[in-house]
Amino acid sequence: MRFIELVVEDFGVYEGATTFHFAPRRNEKNGRTITIVHGPNGSGKSTLFKSLNLALFGKIALGDRVTQKQYEDYILNRLHKTKDGTSSGEKARLSLTLELTLSGINRILSLERVWLRSKGALQESFRVLLDNAPPPVRDTDHQDWINALIHPGTVQSVFFDAEQLDNFADPSRHDEQLRDTLDRLLGLDLISRLQSDIITFLLNDAEGQALKKLKAEYRAISENVASLQKQKEKCRITLEELRTLRAKEVAALEARERRFIEKGGNYALRRKEIELEIGKITETMKKYRADIRLLCSELFPLALAPGITGRLLERLRREKAFKKARHAQDSLLERRDAIMNRIFSAPEWQEFGITTPEKKERLDFLSRILKDEMDVALDSEPLIHDVSDSEFRLYSSWIEKASTEDSPLLVDLCEKLRECEEEAEALRADLERAPDESSIQRQQQEMEKIRERILGFEVRIGACEEELRKSFERIEKEEQKQNAIVNSLGAFFAQEKRTDLAQRAQGALGTYKELLRRRKLQQLEEAFIRTFNRICRKDRFIKGITIDPDDFSTKIEDGDGSVLALDQLSAAERQLYVYSLIGGIHEASGLPLPLVIDTPLARFDTTHRSRLVKDFFPHVSKQLILFATDEEEEAFREHGGDRWTGVSYRLTFDDQAARTTTTSILDRQEAM
Repeated sequence: MRFIELVVEDFGVYEGATTFHFAPRRNEKNGRTITIVHGPNGSGKSTLFKSLNLALFGKIALGDRVTQKQYEDYILNRLHKTKDGTSSGEKARLSLTLELTLSGINRILSLERVWLRSKGALQESFRVLLDNAPPPVRDTDHQDWINALIHPGTVQSVFFDAEQLDNFADPSRHDEQLRDTLDRLLGLDLISRLQSDIITFLLNDAEGQALKKLKAEYRAISENVASLQKQKEKCRITLEELRTLRAKEVAALEARERRFIEKGGNYALRRKEIELEIGKITETMKKYRADIRLLCSELFPLALAPGITGRLLERLRREKAFKKARHAQDSLLERRDAIMNRIFSAPEWQEFGITTPEKKERLDFLSRILKDEMDVALDSEPLIHDVSDSEFRLYSSWIEKASTEDSPLLVDLCEKLRECEEEAEALRADLERAPDESSIQRQQQEMEKIRERILGFEVRIGACEEELRKSFERIEKEEQKQNAIVNSLGAFFAQEKRTDLAQRAQGALGTYKELLRRRKLQQLEEAFIRTFNRICRKDRFIKGITIDPDDFSTKIEDGDGSVLALDQLSAAERQLYVYSLIGGIHEASGLPLPLVIDTPLARFDTTHRSRLVKDFFPHVSKQLILFATDEEEEAFREHGGDRWTGVSYRLTFDDQAARTTTTSILDRQEAM
C-alpha cells in the first residue's frame, strides 16, 4: 500500500481545497521515499496526520469504542472556522488516493469522505472507486469492503503519533501500549472479543446456583469494564482536545513573541542593561581620552604627525649640512686670493712655456669655475632653522622617541576609543528601536495571559493523563477478575457437549492467539535488534531482547550480558528503543505498508538525529511521511535528509485569515 494524494477541504485550519502529494519519487541516484510536512505548532500538522486515517476508516479511526455522537461532535468541531470562531461553511471533504497490490496487480483506490452540517446534525457520504470504477459491492457496504482490503488493525504499524511515542518510552505505559498495538495489528483484539462472546454463551447455557452466582459476577464485571472503557475513551478524547487547544495557545504565544521581537521588545526588556552598558563604555572612553591628553602634553604632538616630524628632521639634517658647506666656502673664499697668487707665482709656468697673459687668462678661468660651483651648492635651499649642534641633537632625539616609542601606544589608545564610540552608538541605536514602556507592559501582559492558559491546559492534561492511567489499571484489575471466573467455569461445563465444543473453541482460540503472538514477538525481537544496533551510537549496545507474551514487559541484554529493564535506559536510549520498536513492528506486520510519524526528531540530540536520518528513515519503509516542527525539519536537512526527500511541504498559519497555507518544494537538492 502507498499513499498517493490527499485533498483536505474546509477541514480544521485548511480553507478551501489543499492538495498534498505523497507518492515516492525516484531519480538517477536513489529513491526519494520520504515526504516531510513541517510547520510551527497550530499550523495543521496534527489535522493532516489524523486526516489520512479518517479518510480510510471514518469513525473507526477515532477508536473502536467511540460512539456515533462522539464521532459526529469530533467532525463538527473540525469544520473550518473563521477568525471570529464562526463556521466558514457547512461542508468538509477528505479525498485520499492510494495504491494497493491485489492478486499481484497494482490497483488505484480512491476514497472521498464528505461531511455536511444540516440543521445542527451531521450527514456523511462515502464514495469509493477502484481504478476509476465503483467496487463490486453496494454503496452501504463500502466501508466494510475497505476494512476487508485494509484491516483497521494494520494502521497500528502505519501511524505513530507523539502520544504513542511517549507511551512506548514511558516504562509505566510501555507494556499496555505495546499490547494494544500488537493485538490490533494481528487482529487478536477480534479473537479476544470472540472469546468473550463464547464465555457469554457458556454463561447463558449453564445452570446451577453456583454458576448463576458466577454469571452474575461476570456480568457485573463486564458492565463495569464496559463503563470503564467508555470513561477511558471519553478521557482519551478529552486529552486529545486539550492537547489541541494547548497547541493553539502555544502557536499564538510563539506568534506574539515573534511580533514582540520584531517590534524591538527585546531591546525594551534590556533597556536598563543597555543603559548600564552605555554608562560603562562612557567611563572607559573618558579614561582613554584622559590618557591621550596626558601623552599629548609631552612629546605626543610630534607622534600625532609622523610625516611632518619626519620631514622636519630631514630638513634639520640638510640645513646642518648646508651650514657646514657654507663654513667651508667662507674659509675657501678667505684663502682664494692667496692661493691664486701662489699659483700665479709658481715657477712651473715657465717650464711649460706659458706667457704671463696666458697664465692670467687660465687662472681667471679656474677662479670662475670654483666660484660657480660654490654658488650652486650654497644657493640650493635657504636657511630656515638656525640651530646649534647641541640643539640639533636634542631635537633629533625628541623626534626619534616620539616615532619609535610613544606612537604605537597612542595609536592603540585611539583605536580603543574609536571602538568604544562605535559600540556606544550601536547601543544607543538599540535603545531607539525599543518601544515605550506602556506598549511593552501591555504586550507582556497579553503574553502572560496566554502562558497562564497554557499552564492551565498543562495542569488539566496532566490530570487527564493520570486519570487515563488509572483507567487502564482499573480495567486490567477487572479483566483479571473475569479471567479468574473463566477459570472457575470448567467444572460446570464438563458434561455438556455444546459447552465442551465451546470450551474447545475457547481453548483453540487461546492457543492460536498465544502462538501467533509468540511468533510475531520473536520476529519483532529479531527486527528490533537489527534496527537498534544500526542507529545506536554505542556499537552493539544491545545483544538481545525478550518481550513477555503475557504482560509485554521487556528485558534487555546488553553487550556485557547484563539484563536491563526499560527504566534503566537513559532518556536518549529509550527514544532509540522506541524507534527500533517501530521498525520491528513495521517489519513484523509482513505487509508492504507506508509509515507515518509525528514529531520524529524532537526528543533526540544531534548525534542520534544524524543516525536516525541516515540509518533509519531511508530504510524503514518504502514510503515514509514525517510531520515535523520547523526545528526538526532544519535538523533533518542538516543531517542530509534532502537526499531521500521527494517532496517537502511548509505549513504557515495566517493569524489574520485564520487559515493555513502550504508551500511545497519538489526534490529539494535538485532545486538547490
